Amino acid sequence: MGALDGKKVLVVGGSSGMGEAAATLAARAGARVTIAARDHDRLAAAAKRIGSGVEPAMLDATNDAAVGTFFADGTVWDHVVSCVGAGGRGNVKDLEMATALAAMEGKFWAGFRIAHGARIAPDGSLTFVSGALGQRPAAGAALISAINA
Repeated sequence: MGALDGKKVLVVGGSSGMGEAAATLAARAGARVTIAARDHDRLAAAAKRIGSGVEPAMLDATNDAAVGTFFADGTVWDHVVSCVGAGGRGNVKDLEMATALAAMEGKFWAGFRIAHGARIAPDGSLTFVSGALGQRPAAGAALISAINA
C-alpha cells in the first residue's frame, strides 16, 4: 500500500526532468498520475518510461484558452505539481526581450494559470518546482534566478 494510493496527481511539465521524476515517484506511491505537457512525443515517451498508473495529456500552460479547456472538466486533483518553464539563461545584456518574456511566460505566468485553473481537494496541495537558482543565483542566470525566486 503506497502513501498516495488512489490519489489523483497532476504533474504539469511531467514529460522530462524534475516533472518526470515527481510523476514517477507519485505513480510508485500508488497515485493515479496525469502528466501534462505540450509535446506529444515527449509525453508518450515519458508515459512509457513511467509505466502503469500514468496518463499523458496535452497542455500548453502558456496559453490561457488551453489551460481553461484543460481544467473545464471539473476534475478535482488531490495534488498538483507545476514543473513548467525553460530558458532565461544568459547575460542580461545579451538576452533579447522576446527571449526574456518567453521565459517569464513559460514559468511564472504558466504556473499562475495552473494555480488559477486547477481545482484542488481541500486537503490537497499545489507545488511549484522552481529550482535552486531562486535561492542561489549564478552568473549568467539572473533572469531565471529572478523567475524562480
